[in-house]
Amino acid sequence: MDYSQLETNIKKINIFINELPLAELVFPYLRGLIGFCSRREKSNFFSQHHKLPKISKGILLKNSKILFENQLNRVHNIISQKRFKKILIFRSPITEPLIKTLSPSTYIIHKKNNYLFAPFYPQRLSLTDKQLSTDFVNKLCNVFCEFSLKISMDDQQALSDLIQNLIYEIKACNNFFKMNHHLISCLVTHADNHMPFILYVLKAKQYQILTLMIQHGLDCEPFFLDEAYADYIAVWGEKRKERYIKSSAYQPKEIRVTGNPLFDEFSKQSYQATASIDSKQILFLGRPHSIEKSFFHFRSPDEGINIISSLLEYCQANPHIIVQFKPHPVEDLELLTAALPIKEVKNFSITQEKPLPLIQDTDLVLVEDSTAALEAMLLNKPIVHVHFNPSKPVLPIKSYNAGALATNKNTLFTALDCFVSRPSGNAFIKGQRSFIRDFAYCTDGNSTGRVVKFLKDILKSVNSPPTGD
Repeated sequence: MDYSQLETNIKKINIFINELPLAELVFPYLRGLIGFCSRREKSNFFSQHHKLPKISKGILLKNSKILFENQLNRVHNIISQKRFKKILIFRSPITEPLIKTLSPSTYIIHKKNNYLFAPFYPQRLSLTDKQLSTDFVNKLCNVFCEFSLKISMDDQQALSDLIQNLIYEIKACNNFFKMNHHLISCLVTHADNHMPFILYVLKAKQYQILTLMIQHGLDCEPFFLDEAYADYIAVWGEKRKERYIKSSAYQPKEIRVTGNPLFDEFSKQSYQATASIDSKQILFLGRPHSIEKSFFHFRSPDEGINIISSLLEYCQANPHIIVQFKPHPVEDLELLTAALPIKEVKNFSITQEKPLPLIQDTDLVLVEDSTAALEAMLLNKPIVHVHFNPSKPVLPIKSYNAGALATNKNTLFTALDCFVSRPSGNAFIKGQRSFIRDFAYCTDGNSTGRVVKFLKDILKSVNSPPTGD
């Protein structure tokens, strides 16, 4: 495939797509769909590469209208029972340290499948809503046709279902804020530029509710994750701040460098190097390969399959090497295990353990464009940046001399052979220190404190009540 021509086409198609209602909310899916159709693959994009997100409407599916209204009143009472406005926090690993620090009386939690928010989903969509979904798909098909691309009938139906799911989310968000906006002082989230978080950020701003987004990862997908929507953003390092200033059409009121609260844990652990000349252990920390996480139009889930396939081949040729694969929490393991003979290779295994002890107990870490690269560097491990794609890697690991780069099976094997044949140690320490400084600020264990101070400064600026200790 001519990737330069595809890059040109994608920019032209985006101009048309951006004119469609809801396009911004399904942007990652559309980019993947364009790349998929451009490769002229014969299967169906949605059915082959990922499972469509389903809206869990909870009690609405089985309870009467009276109970539904009672539940809404109950939610309102729970939120309003305190003396002053509260902070609405989306629960995630990156916001968990903040939740543990603030006084419980100052916030409410929004998390997946939270019963507090289930009642706000509509019981059914109107005919107008369904027509909006149909019109969107028809217009998208017409745009694709102008570039000699065709969306299969199955994918058209799947995309229509996806649009309807998004409408459910939009209506639920609208219903929640309509009833509770006057009780919320600030919205805190770990993302602000994709579903469903973008909805809550934009709706909160309509009601003049303060919005704070805490960077949750290295955001290794340009074109989409470069945009900022929250009023205030806490970033890990100067590089992310520079990227927002350079690339985002909307500029927040303040972008503050705080470091990563999750990295506070590293400063509290007394990890010691465990590399051994006699035992070569390799850890592959993968990024998500499902299509909705591959915002590049020329990326696909096949990258994960190709990397794992290469590692399996290397393991079979080198039985004295032990390789562990730690998949990303949202990785589609069914896709990988169905396509590859993983169980047949005895010195290759999949683990779901936490990253820190895994990194500590390995000699070499393989990473992609993901936050895992920083985690390995913080524990002084040599790394190989695996990037099986014709595009340029997002993370400049190679240019920092913070690790080796493998762009295909042959260069991966060369990097692994080099590692296996030399004494244990990390030749990339100096480059890794520079990378950590630019992308993670400082790892002094006080990042959570800096985020909390940022939040208090934001609330103080509008004369809001204190958040508690």
